[in-house]
Amino acid sequence: MDALGEPKSLRWRVERMLPKIDLPDLLFEVHFWTGFLDAFVHMGDGTTA
Repeated sequence: MDALGEPKSLRWRVERMLPKIDLPDLLFEVHFWTGFLDAFVHMGDGTTA
């Protein structure tokens, strides 16, 4: 978007509106909604965590 002449103030405003969240917290929240982590298995024994 910088090539299109995006104002720096717009980026700053949008970034301030987004919540600050750690990636693991986001993954666990999405898992709570969808259960997607159940699709992952441990490589050693094939069990889920």
